[in-house]
Amino acid sequence: MPFAKIIVTNSTTPGAQPNPLDLSIGELTLNAADGRLFALSNDNTVVKLADKNYESRITTLENNPGIWGSISGTLSNQIDLTNALNTKLNTSALSNAVFNTEGITGGAKITLSPNYGIDADFDIVSGNNQLTVTTVDDIITLQHSSINRTNTNDSVQGVHGDSVNVITEVTSNSFGHLTGVKTTALTLPSVQSIEDRLDALEYVPIDITSFAVSPSTTIYEFAGSSTYDLDFSWSTNTTPNTITLTSPFSSPTLTSADTTYDEPAFSVVNSTGAEVSHTWTLTVIDSQSSSDSSSKIIRWVYPFFYGVDSSDLSSGTGIQNLTKSVSRKGDKTFLMNPDWEFMYFAYPATYGDLSIITDATGFPQMSSFTKYTADVTPPVSGAPISYNIYKSNSVTQINQNYQFKF
Repeated sequence: MPFAKIIVTNSTTPGAQPNPLDLSIGELTLNAADGRLFALSNDNTVVKLADKNYESRITTLENNPGIWGSISGTLSNQIDLTNALNTKLNTSALSNAVFNTEGITGGAKITLSPNYGIDADFDIVSGNNQLTVTTVDDIITLQHSSINRTNTNDSVQGVHGDSVNVITEVTSNSFGHLTGVKTTALTLPSVQSIEDRLDALEYVPIDITSFAVSPSTTIYEFAGSSTYDLDFSWSTNTTPNTITLTSPFSSPTLTSADTTYDEPAFSVVNSTGAEVSHTWTLTVIDSQSSSDSSSKIIRWVYPFFYGVDSSDLSSGTGIQNLTKSVSRKGDKTFLMNPDWEFMYFAYPATYGDLSIITDATGFPQMSSFTKYTADVTPPVSGAPISYNIYKSNSVTQINQNYQFKF
C-alpha cells in the first residue's frame, strides 16, 4: 500500500484523541511483532515506528490514498507508473497530427485510434486519388498523387513568331485541390526589321483616287437587243498588291499594275417596264492588308414622255413622238406650251399611279387630267410596254410648268 495512514492512541489515557501519523515513504512492508511496528525504508533498512515501552499501541491501520501534493519523492521513483507512461506517445509528436476530419463536408474520415501505428494508405479526397495519407512507424504523411500532378516549375523560352501553350483556366474542388488545368496555344508576334519599322512610320493606307467609266452615262434607255461596251479606268495613291474588279457580265483577271479594264459587249433586256441596275465594284489591297473599294452603278430604264398635241393620244399611239426624258422614277416638273392643245404625261405603268398634279402656282390640277393605260412602243427598244397616260380633259393655251408627283 503506497500511501497509508497509521493512527496511534495512548492506552493510559482512555478517551484521548487519536494522534494521526501520515506516512509517504514509498512502498511499505508492515510487520507487527511483540508490540512493535516495523517498516522497510528505500534501502531496505528496518525502521521502528512504535515501542510497547511507551505504552502506545496501533489501534487502526487504514488503506487510504494521501492528499495530492503531499506525497514525497519524485515521479521517476514510481517505477510502475513510469513504465506505464513510457508506453504512451509524447504530446510533442502530435503537434501536426490530424486525428479526425469527419466534420469536413465531402472529405474522408481519418481516425488514428487505437491503431494509428499500423502501416496503411487512406484516400481522403472522395476516391479521386489526388491526396493520400500514409502512416509508417507512427509518422503520418500527406502526399499528392503523382498521377494527377505534374511539375510546374518548367519554363518555355519562346521567340517572336513561336507558338507556346499558356495556362488559361485552373479549376479546383471545395477543398482547394486542383482538379483541372486548361492551356491554349499563343503565337508570339513577329518583330519587324528596322527597315519595316521605318516604312511603317511613313505608311499611308491605300486609297482609290479615281474610278471612272466610259461612256460616263449612268442611266441608259432600254435598247432592245443592242449591246453596250464600257471601259473602266482607275488610279490609287500607292501601288496595290492585288486588284479585283467585280463585274455582272464577266470575270476580269487583273494584275497589280493594271489601271484599266475593257468590259466585253453585253446587252440588257427588260419587257416589264421596271428599272434594271448593275454594279461594278473595284477593290484594291496593299502590302499591309489595308483595302479600299469604289463602285459604279449603271441603270437601264424606259423613258418618260410629255408634251402637247391636238390629237387624242390616249390609246398610246403617238405618245412616243412627244418629248422624251430618260430618267428614273420620281417627281417630275415639265413646261407645257399648249396652243389650244391637249397636255400629256406618260410613263411605264409599273411605276404606279400619280398622287397629285399641280400647276406653277402649286394649285392642284389632278381633276383636270384623266388617266389611261395603253401600250406604248418606245422608238429605241422597239417593243410595246404598258404605260400610264395622263391627258388633260380639255385643250388649253396656258403655258406654264406642271409638277407630276408619285
